This record gives sequence, structure tokens and C-alpha cells, in this order.
Amino acid sequence: MSFCYCGKLAADRVAWTDANAGGCRFFQWVDGPLCSRAQIVIPDLLRNMRGMESNYERQIVEQKKLT
Repeated sequence: MSFCYCGKLAADRVAWTDANAGGCRFFQWVDGPLCSRAQIVIPDLLRNMRGMESNYERQIVEQKKLT
């Protein structure tokens, strides 16, 4: 349990990103422990997903050029 600088209870969040970046409106990331295999697999899955999304967006742009 963590508290904001103003003394209120901070919300717990979990992110599946390479960099758990915070921001203003204080909160603290709480990630449970991952096994060594998950530490390899999850970032690879995220990279693959981002690559597929990027490819899809390129295809949409190319399709719009053809119409």
C-alpha cells in the first residue's frame, strides 16, 4: 500500500510494458514477481504485437492510396 504526496491512498496499477513509466498525479506501479521465462516471453509478445499493429497501419495507408 502506498500513499500520494497529498496523503491519499495511491491506486495500484500493473503494466505490461518494457518501461513502467509513471507521470504526474502520483501513483506507484506494483508488478508481482515474474518467473525468468515470463520475463523473456512477455516482452517478445509485446514487440510482436506492436510489429503486427504497425504492419496493419501501413497496409491501411497503402490501401487508401489505391482508392
